[in-house]
Amino acid sequence: MRFLILCVILCTSLCGSADAASSDLRRLPFPFGQMVTISSDADYEAPWHEAAIHRFLNEDLGLPISDSVWVSSSSGLPDVGAFFDSFSGLNRQPSLVDNLPVFELLTREWHRGNIDHLHSWSDDMVPQYKAAFPEPVKLSRSSTEVSPPDAPWLKSFEHRRGYQQLRLLLDGTAPQDLTIEVRFADGSSSSYTNNVIRSMESDGDAKTQTPRTITLVLNEEWPLGSRINDVSAPLPAVTALLLRAPSCTTGCDTRITGIERDNFSRYSVLAQIPFLEYMNIRPSIATGHGGVTYHPDFEGPGPHYHRGDLLDQGPGKDVVRRDMEGLAARKGSDAYHADILKKLGIRSVTAIYNPPHQETVNFASQIPAAFESFAGFYALVKTHGDFGALGSPLSDVPKMLAELDPAMADFDAQRFLCRENVYCRQADQGSTSGGLIALSLALVSKGRTVEHNWYTHFGTTRFDPTFHATTESPFGPATMAAFAELSMHYYDPTANHPFGQRVWVPAAGVWANYNILRTGIGDHLTVDPHTSAVQIRSYFDPVLGTVFPDRAASTRDLNGLTVFVKDSGAATVSIDGEPITSFVRNPADESGRQSITVVDDNTPTIILGKVAPEHSARISSTGGQYEWISGQESSGPSAFAKLIAQSNVASVSFGMNSLSVFNATHIAFSYRIRRDDGAAPSGHASIVFKRADATHVEFTDVIPPALAPGNSYAIFDQHNSGQQWQSTTIPQHSLRWSEDWVGRRLPLVLGRIESVEVQLKDARPGDILEVGDLKTLRPSANGVSRNQTVVAAGRVTGLAGKAAAGVTVTGDFDGLKRQTVTDAAGFYVFSGVKRGSIAAIKAGSCAPTRGDLIELEMNEVEIDIDLRPFC
Repeated sequence: MRFLILCVILCTSLCGSADAASSDLRRLPFPFGQMVTISSDADYEAPWHEAAIHRFLNEDLGLPISDSVWVSSSSGLPDVGAFFDSFSGLNRQPSLVDNLPVFELLTREWHRGNIDHLHSWSDDMVPQYKAAFPEPVKLSRSSTEVSPPDAPWLKSFEHRRGYQQLRLLLDGTAPQDLTIEVRFADGSSSSYTNNVIRSMESDGDAKTQTPRTITLVLNEEWPLGSRINDVSAPLPAVTALLLRAPSCTTGCDTRITGIERDNFSRYSVLAQIPFLEYMNIRPSIATGHGGVTYHPDFEGPGPHYHRGDLLDQGPGKDVVRRDMEGLAARKGSDAYHADILKKLGIRSVTAIYNPPHQETVNFASQIPAAFESFAGFYALVKTHGDFGALGSPLSDVPKMLAELDPAMADFDAQRFLCRENVYCRQADQGSTSGGLIALSLALVSKGRTVEHNWYTHFGTTRFDPTFHATTESPFGPATMAAFAELSMHYYDPTANHPFGQRVWVPAAGVWANYNILRTGIGDHLTVDPHTSAVQIRSYFDPVLGTVFPDRAASTRDLNGLTVFVKDSGAATVSIDGEPITSFVRNPADESGRQSITVVDDNTPTIILGKVAPEHSARISSTGGQYEWISGQESSGPSAFAKLIAQSNVASVSFGMNSLSVFNATHIAFSYRIRRDDGAAPSGHASIVFKRADATHVEFTDVIPPALAPGNSYAIFDQHNSGQQWQSTTIPQHSLRWSEDWVGRRLPLVLGRIESVEVQLKDARPGDILEVGDLKTLRPSANGVSRNQTVVAAGRVTGLAGKAAAGVTVTGDFDGLKRQTVTDAAGFYVFSGVKRGSIAAIKAGSCAPTRGDLIELEMNEVEIDIDLRPFC
């Protein structure tokens, strides 16, 4: 017994670590006590409006709120936020932003972090033609002709390029030698070989009464079809199908039971996913969209939603599908694609109907721990608001809210609502989204615990009859003011809000991943109570069926993890034994305990990295001597800026050729202050970002003596002196600015950065400041490619900023030379580039405006080149 007690004592004192209990993990990242985010459906959101919304929310207010997008537009109409506007045609319609086509604008918005999830695969806005034959048609040896029943309403939905998918429903397996000819009203035809047919046949599922099908793609060359006319023009009517199967000498058991026509199937996904993979667009969440078939969506078992009023009058009303049915997870169906989404990186989904478990909560409830909804996927739980129905008195809204929380009996909702139509009356519309934010903040002010993932539709703001949306005013005044108030609870620039009123505002995908993290990480983390060493172990996630966190994505999956420690200043963090430096050392919170918070470093914007700054900036120094050092340090950065003071203030300024920062939440760098003579240095370090609007944002180890109006600052820990490098990560939500600050754009490191200045203040001649690995960090839910490569892309323009088509662009990536040609929009892409490569890209003799050498540590799709004279 004594021996056992001795072993326990020795293990406790010598092993020096303990499994992290739930009490060791902070519920939300420091310093936040509340969480508010948005899951906005892409419905009716014109691309120009999406860009304007996120210029206001993300750049002006610094709120990293994200949006959704469709991969494919079923109708091909303008003003649809989708990468494709036909089966395999990218959406090249004008976005009305910077002369960019829609697909290119959306790609940029994705890699800026303004969009980060799918609102199902397709916008699903054309009804399905569905004709069941009274008598199934039997196949024969010579040919079997099938004539689809007429439906004049088809023409009204064809718009630009019509219904591109035609599907035969079978009661058995198709003969191996079956060929099909589709004939059109103009006398043209398309033929499909048995090889194509076999590749487009779904298995069906007798258990769920899902029929076998053969899907034919009309007027496209994918995979082996033929194009009969301009894909942007409506197809001529289909008059007949001729089916031939020589093996059916005396007839075959398999019969044709019906025909369907629509614009979505598994084959849409297979045709379009190569673009997403090529551009490293790898979302982690997908929401459900209530279109007119539900086929691209997830749905659980139960009665399907029935649209009895869908085209219920006129000729052809009997061949319209009215039962809406989510087929994304229905194995054997022609629209099954959950397996493809999983390979792409989707982790969390919402059901459009019949969710297996409750996926919505009201404002008085918190979001539950992550749970599995469909096999292999977590549920993305949303918060639904309710301000009453159109026609109900606005004065009744506080009474409705008080039924869930009596403290909301005095909530003023009327300033966000109208009486005219649903787009400014219902709680789930863009114009009323300010009411949802104001409701969250009202609950916070009453001491409630808030975790809201609000469900809304930003784009419907354009249909508010009481307001005209513009690029400068994407929302009405009340909603813009509500989001501005939210930003004050996020940043708290005057330190007026207690921890319980600080509000974390993550992107939708970042929040979904965080909820998965906090649900499962507790058993896989230890904290040394003496040294404050935090050890994180990756583990097998039983829902995802993969290892979590994904180590290929660096610290992405750990973003926001906050662990209480004895001494945050002495804390170290490791993942599977590998040390990391991307974490913040936090002071004590309301519990009196210090902590560390891990930050996603997988999507950095490099400012001072491996490439000498003269390749991307104009350099000037005052009060000291500047030098760029490369390849001389083994313990610190591989390259860094060295500044030797010659007076009490020394500085080096890097005037950036072209630097824009999007959705950055943290600044990170390594530095040291030292002297060559062994004496203790007296200088203080400071890094100042100067924006294009003349705003200065300073990160410094000593409080500035005075703060100019419109500027901001944040304090980081003073250097411990000596020769040791010190890594620091500073949150932008720790920035301070004056109470009398006025302006549309908050003083943050966001948008266009004109220059970055490294300063050594209060120095003695001979003090040395060295800074390296300077970067901004942006939490992202975007996945990584299997081989961990990145994309290098951009646009080439000529005179007056017009797209330069057909221009040869060369790229040298660490000695690997590649070449491509710009498309009609001047867009070029180098995909599959090794992460960390140094890129030298040129169009002719012209280098990108960013610089002639670029370090590729993330997906870069705005490496633009201006073919200006004498470039």
